[in-house]
Amino acid sequence: MNPLTQLREAGHSVKLVDSNQIFVHPTPPAEWVPELRTMKTQIIEALKSEQQSMTEALEAAAQNLPITPAEIREALSPEDIEDWQNGEMSNENLAAFASVLVQRREMDQGKRPGDFTKHATCKHCGPVWLRFAGEVLGCPWCWNRARNRPIPRPYPIRCGDCMHFARLDHPHLGRCNKGEPEPAAGLWDTTEGLVIGGIAEKGRIKSLQVRIATENF
Repeated sequence: MNPLTQLREAGHSVKLVDSNQIFVHPTPPAEWVPELRTMKTQIIEALKSEQQSMTEALEAAAQNLPITPAEIREALSPEDIEDWQNGEMSNENLAAFASVLVQRREMDQGKRPGDFTKHATCKHCGPVWLRFAGEVLGCPWCWNRARNRPIPRPYPIRCGDCMHFARLDHPHLGRCNKGEPEPAAGLWDTTEGLVIGGIAEKGRIKSLQVRIATENF
């Protein structure tokens, strides 16, 4: 077993500070120091080789995807890096992680993933695109809703179906409780807008959050 692996199995993290220095945390016992000094060169070479392997794995994971190896590396947690170093995360896992990152980034921008082809209903988000049809208690778009980011909708939504629509003393007119722009007379309840993340596309009536007309969640 190489000294780098031994240190890690003993619960120590080892980092390459520069081309000729290493940092070990927590500080190893004093009796280890003489041996570590003799193995320093071997440990440094092992760390450099590991870094090169990680670079190659990240480059392979980013291939044919609109993401850079650096962006993938930044998204990895220290635990992820440790799992990769210990062989508990394969390069295939890393490639799958990169694909998920790209999909999440596109969803944050309100773009529908290519495999989200079914109309579904989320208890919190309303009508959404998913990989399967039906009613769900939560969905991947909930992240967007919580952060007021766009959500593409499978079909237009009427202002009258919005939970933020406050009806006036008129059979069809109301106001938006979220303060969205509206005509002087108010919003017409049957006006449709392609709701995206609670706010309709520019140029259409803005409707905030869909009230689902079913209790079968």
